[in-house]
Amino acid sequence: WAYQMAVEHYAYRAGELDTAKELALMAREARPDSEKVHYDLATIARDKGEFREALFFAERARAINPDWDLVYGLLADVEKSGGGSAQKALEFQRQAHALCPDSAQRCWDLGEAYLEAGDREAAARYIGRAIELFPDYLEQTEKHEMAHELGVAGA
Repeated sequence: WAYQMAVEHYAYRAGELDTAKELALMAREARPDSEKVHYDLATIARDKGEFREALFFAERARAINPDWDLVYGLLADVEKSGGGSAQKALEFQRQAHALCPDSAQRCWDLGEAYLEAGDREAAARYIGRAIELFPDYLEQTEKHEMAHELGVAGA
């Protein structure tokens, strides 16, 4: 718990990614089998623009726990942020969604991935499902505009 609070503070509140990375690397020494520590290292590397390192740590987290949906979402984000293929990012989002098909966030992320891959019909289907599960998405201007653009009912 203390580790997590410290990493969150340095990485997200204080914006001190190097300090957060040092803490995570120390935690990795103590817990080399922790998917959470590897996930944190991947997230920090992504935020620093170190996409090769982010991919390494995200893949390690996935190897430790292949049933954790968040790591597939992170892999998709690293792929997209690092200039990779929209199709590969879509595949990672499909895997995340398969693990948590009733998650509004997984549906939304999969819908966005379909949109980026050029499949508006599938994008509308998953964005619509996300809104069914969590109508509050429509309170966010960017999400409301995307839903409206896709012609999702209720948008």
